[in-house]
Amino acid sequence: MLLGFSVVSNAQAYAADDARTIAELKAENEALKRLLQSKNAEEPKTLPLAPVAAPPDQQEQSGPLAAAGADGSATQGDAEVDTLNEVVVTGSRQTGIKARASASPVTVISSSTLKGTGQVNLIDALNKLEPSFYVPARSGDVGNLTRQVQLRQLGPNQTLVLINGKRRHSTAIVNASGTFAGATAVDLAQIPVSAIDHVEILKDGAAAQYGTDAIAGVVNIILKSANHGGSVTVGYGRYDQSDVNPQSKDNGQTENVAVNGGFKLGDADQGFLNLSAEWTDKDYTNNSGQHPTIKAANIPSPGWVNRIAGEPAYQLYDLGFNAGFKLTDDIELYGFGTAGHRKADAQQNFRRYNLLPAVYPTGFVPTIGIEETDLALTAGAKGAFLGDGRWDFSSTYGRDDADIIVEHSANQGLYRDKGFTPTKFENGTFKNSQWTTNLDLTKPVDVDFLPAPLNVAGGVEFRRETYQLIAGDAASRYKEGSQAFPGYQFSDARNESRHVEAIYVELGTKFTPEWQTSLAGRFEHYSDAGDTAIGKGSTRYDFNPRLAIRGTASSGFRAPTLAEQNFSATNVSPSFSNIQLAVNSPAAQLLGAPALKPEESSNFSVGLVFEPIQKVYASLDIYQINISDRIVNTGNLNGPAVRNAIAANGIFFQGSSANLNFFTNGVDTRTRGVDAAADWATEFDEYGRIKWNFTASYIDTKVTDIKNASAQLGGGALITPVIVSGLEDSNPKYKLSLAANYFISDWSFNARVTHYGESSQLTSDAGTGLAPFTRNTIKDTALLDLSVGYDLTSSLNFVVGANNVFDTHPNKTKPITRGSTNAAVYPTFSPYPVDGAFYYARATFHY
Repeated sequence: MLLGFSVVSNAQAYAADDARTIAELKAENEALKRLLQSKNAEEPKTLPLAPVAAPPDQQEQSGPLAAAGADGSATQGDAEVDTLNEVVVTGSRQTGIKARASASPVTVISSSTLKGTGQVNLIDALNKLEPSFYVPARSGDVGNLTRQVQLRQLGPNQTLVLINGKRRHSTAIVNASGTFAGATAVDLAQIPVSAIDHVEILKDGAAAQYGTDAIAGVVNIILKSANHGGSVTVGYGRYDQSDVNPQSKDNGQTENVAVNGGFKLGDADQGFLNLSAEWTDKDYTNNSGQHPTIKAANIPSPGWVNRIAGEPAYQLYDLGFNAGFKLTDDIELYGFGTAGHRKADAQQNFRRYNLLPAVYPTGFVPTIGIEETDLALTAGAKGAFLGDGRWDFSSTYGRDDADIIVEHSANQGLYRDKGFTPTKFENGTFKNSQWTTNLDLTKPVDVDFLPAPLNVAGGVEFRRETYQLIAGDAASRYKEGSQAFPGYQFSDARNESRHVEAIYVELGTKFTPEWQTSLAGRFEHYSDAGDTAIGKGSTRYDFNPRLAIRGTASSGFRAPTLAEQNFSATNVSPSFSNIQLAVNSPAAQLLGAPALKPEESSNFSVGLVFEPIQKVYASLDIYQINISDRIVNTGNLNGPAVRNAIAANGIFFQGSSANLNFFTNGVDTRTRGVDAAADWATEFDEYGRIKWNFTASYIDTKVTDIKNASAQLGGGALITPVIVSGLEDSNPKYKLSLAANYFISDWSFNARVTHYGESSQLTSDAGTGLAPFTRNTIKDTALLDLSVGYDLTSSLNFVVGANNVFDTHPNKTKPITRGSTNAAVYPTFSPYPVDGAFYYARATFHY
């Protein structure tokens, strides 16, 4: 089993599928009947008129895609090629559609490819493999503990995540800082990689098919369904020594254990149960600069006290299961789910000894942490009706509970007034849940004048969502609150819910053997956001077996989340107040803040899928996504009206500085881009083979309109240049990747070069979001990843590797943007980790 970097099985590649007419298929059926009857065989049932491979949530139990090779065995070099013909279930409700024959661009990434990146979580693995993905190096406060993924330079909550085709719940934790403040997207780190069979990424607007959030696309995670065998993997990794903080011992040491196994249920192949369990322990990283005041004072530990600029430490326990059981020949029961528990914390700015010398005589570094429990469970049944029709009824419940905990801290106001302070605080609790129930029906219908059946699909959906924020303990809320992160006040607490009803339909067929098309429509009603009706059309024409053109046009939407409508946070000190105001609060209404409305989008794309040279499969897609009324956080608002609104919210303060923010439909944007991909292999007979994979993405986003503030706020723009820069500039304009994977005998040698285009971000010199501004820039950069794998036996494999072999770092920030502590030496918006080279080793045992 050869691990390391494997070729991404690219769904955009094209191959010729036999385009047979109904008459030809019927003739084949009759010929087969006569043949079997002539051999005194039992007459078979009529064969389907088109290849049928039901979605995973509609399939009979089967083994994993690549058997032992799915985790990187020696057979994987051959098995990986098969995924080029993988039947996908994302992007169309028609069954039997192969990825490279789809009318929409769909990428398929196998489990072995995910594992070959050397990453222990799905977020970092996908960021390595998919060029249109973007994960910033760091965020602020709790946002650094729950990382989120962007697709096609859009917001984290503008991409829908499915598990086996079912909607996944989002994280409960609200990050109020950064360009995408308020986004509560799905936390992909809570899904164990060992449970994943493959990932399908639909890079196309799909809200008309799947509902809210699917503006940028859809990530559909298909779980393993093997009923036998399994694997145990043990891994270790760490970053190279920090170049800006040589005294730091925080090197991101990572330990990981993953176990997966399949079991039979009932007799023969009547059912399956596939189980996965993972444990990951990761240490901090630290790339903070020297503290200038401490260094100048010549205090022991000369200046190396900053620890805020780095990755958090965490322990994560994840479980996953996938099961199916044939109740009768026509009915199958199924279920799947995940459960995770995470304890994580991120270090904050150093506090000097003179802040609270009686408690911390040498100063202190607080930590902001979470203790989080994440659960998801789906149960359903599926079967046949009216011959080749399919029905699927399911119910999915997911929830995420997270306690915010601040440690190694103090409340200065409490100590000043009462003479004591705790050092550990419970600052509040976020709770989020989602309960979705679906009924899906699919039926191919014969139409005389069509060369293929008309696939008619439709369904109904009911969803209930809840959001709750519980105030922190008394000590965390007292006056200015706990250092580093004050507790949530009673005025911030919320307990909200809503329900959503949807009905949808999709039609698909071939008008000629070369021309396929589909239409989809969806109507949704939100109890808090009203009604919406959207549609999508897709088409594809095959000029010949080696060239096809495809295109889509769709409208979409994203309803404001309960968190965006209700989130509130209060930070008050004797000298200032910073308030994140719930946009639906009476105080916000005093400011003329309008209620949030759904974002609306239009998506247009056209592409080619072609085979320029035999067995070189390539694709090229261009697209444009227009979004109106995007939800963003306002800049810092101040003035008499703001002070009155803060007072109306029940908050008393005496300071001279008062800033306020709220979420608003603040901007319209236009995103244009190009996606390209190619897969091929070079054979050397007994000297092995090389699999090649090239992917590229170019993306450009422009803010086309900025909404003005209300009359109460004096008009003018609600959004600052910092937010505009985050939307337009902080992602690389392009990202290119070339992977080469050489397999010979029991060895594998894998290399990947990733080239990132230039990115930049405006920063407020004073940290207020207001002028003057300074631009930090990350120049275009190429990173090299290498790994070597060896099969010691047919069951035991070892791999060693290094990501970012040459220890490349992004350009350093300009000193004026680092603040008084000089901590942020590297930009937080870097598209790759700022910690440099990462070395890892892994052993996998298959049974």
